[in-house]
Amino acid sequence: MRIAITGAVGIGKTTLASALSTRLNLPLIKEDFGEVVQAFNLSRLPEGIGLGPDALSEACRQACMRWLSNRQGFQERLPDFVQDRCAIDILQRWLVCNLSGQDNAATLRIIRHCQNLLGSLDWVVVPPFFLTPEQENEDRLVRSSSLGVLFRGQSLTIGIAHMLIPGERLLLLPTELRSVQERVNFVVDRIQRQYSHPASPFNLDS
Repeated sequence: MRIAITGAVGIGKTTLASALSTRLNLPLIKEDFGEVVQAFNLSRLPEGIGLGPDALSEACRQACMRWLSNRQGFQERLPDFVQDRCAIDILQRWLVCNLSGQDNAATLRIIRHCQNLLGSLDWVVVPPFFLTPEQENEDRLVRSSSLGVLFRGQSLTIGIAHMLIPGERLLLLPTELRSVQERVNFVVDRIQRQYSHPASPFNLDS
């Protein structure tokens, strides 16, 4: 079974991924998003640390492609896993920053590349997003980004998911699921019902 957690910053992706990994006894693929975040943060600085816009865009492109390559390596080596973030997180940043510019062929290539990675997943889970200015996550950390930016990111993430992932493999968690345990139980119950056939290779009761 291959599960990915995606969505905006601060909605509990990492906590949920870790809890599901433990509950289902599956390997956890950590987000490893540091290089991507750093590259995009540099691109937003007015001075760009002395780099021109073309160099900054190239740094973002290279960081994205390395992350996708690393994630592809994990997906090829591991038959089952829970992963924190997925190709959707890369694609939405790529599109927001228009890293392909006017090159529609390049845009199509990155979309297809991400679509191929998403195609090997059994489930893509999106935790709920709350419209509050200072929503704390499970570690009591307050969001530091603009609510507007976070809402845009969540909206684009869900939009990409609906366009690239078949509906039966996309799981948008209801907003009433506040606790980690509630979210884990909801996901496990949904998967259990999907794999309730006696011939299913998955046993989620152990």
